[in-house]
Amino acid sequence: MDFKSFLAGILAAYGLVNLLAVFKISIFVSMPVVLLGFDVGNILLSLLALGIAFLLLRD
Repeated sequence: MDFKSFLAGILAAYGLVNLLAVFKISIFVSMPVVLLGFDVGNILLSLLALGIAFLLLRD
């Protein structure tokens, strides 16, 4: 396993954990900025991490 796929796996796991935390499935919270009942900080961090993981795995 090369470093790029290892890093992509970590970022994907981080993104999924944060997305689950937004919907109260987990208690892991890192940036509590609530807008319209959703934690915007976690949503943005999750989407960024999942996007980077997708770009790393795409090549």
